Amino acid sequence: MQQFIGFRNGRIGYTVTGRGRAVILLHGFLGSSEIWESTAANLSKSYKVVCIDLPGHGRSDCFGYAHSME
Repeated sequence: MQQFIGFRNGRIGYTVTGRGRAVILLHGFLGSSEIWESTAANLSKSYKVVCIDLPGHGRSDCFGYAHSME
């Protein structure tokens, strides 16, 4: 289930599944947390899995003119 946290007058999207020690999954440039769906489903059997949409990607808001790899 998609959740959001406030950040700089906008919001960052993320999902949390499973229980236990936390594993954080970050997508690459121009991606979104959706690439981790099958991996998160497998890992969540043993871990709490947090998948984050970086700013300007997925369901997260854009916080500047352009988000670059830097």
